[in-house]
Amino acid sequence: MDRENNGKDRCRYFRKKLYKIVDDPSTNSIVSWSNNGNSFIIWNESEFCRDVLPRFSHYKEMAPFIRRLGNMGFKKIESEQWEYGSDDFVRG
Repeated sequence: MDRENNGKDRCRYFRKKLYKIVDDPSTNSIVSWSNNGNSFIIWNESEFCRDVLPRFSHYKEMAPFIRRLGNMGFKKIESEQWEYGSDDFVRG
């Protein structure tokens, strides 16, 4: 039971931290909400890995971050960008 709650807490923490980064206007040239607010887009992969990921987590590369997104229920959106969404991860 504690392990299950710990997993839920980690998931909530990950989502809250990700929301804060995506919602931060100072990172809009690197990562931001899509126009409809139902997904987020990583505009600049190298800057995201270099400048944003270290502030967000222990990840320094896209592959583990993308795996974690998948584990948290995020899906890749058909786009030319790194765009991901989840039903319960929306702007506002």
